[in-house]
Amino acid sequence: MNAKEIRIGNWMLPVGILNISQEPTEITSNIMAQICHLPNAEAVNFKPIPLTEEWLMKFGFKLTISNKDSGYKQYGINKNGFDIMFSIDCNCCPECFIENIGIEITYVHQLQNVFFALCGEELTIK
Repeated sequence: MNAKEIRIGNWMLPVGILNISQEPTEITSNIMAQICHLPNAEAVNFKPIPLTEEWLMKFGFKLTISNKDSGYKQYGINKNGFDIMFSIDCNCCPECFIENIGIEITYVHQLQNVFFALCGEELTIK
């Protein structure tokens, strides 16, 4: 994973020599400094966390639509005057799609980065 994808505040899973625990870790400035000094700026000590419904709810997204027959769910959050909606097809694939933009989000750090780009604020655990 390229370090350019990671920002301070992103949640990642530690692996390798930094693997103190299997628990998700929030990237701090100290951790980021270590990552940036690695050859080729590869974040070899971290792997991305798959985005799940649990993570959406941790960040404050609310279930807005649920169709049990199709497995389709939609989660939303209102920030800065507009709604960000994610669609999940539980029967098909775990990816989320931002409605009306067509961006596929697979990992927690991608959601955090897109949210910051769209809303100008960090997505924090509630």
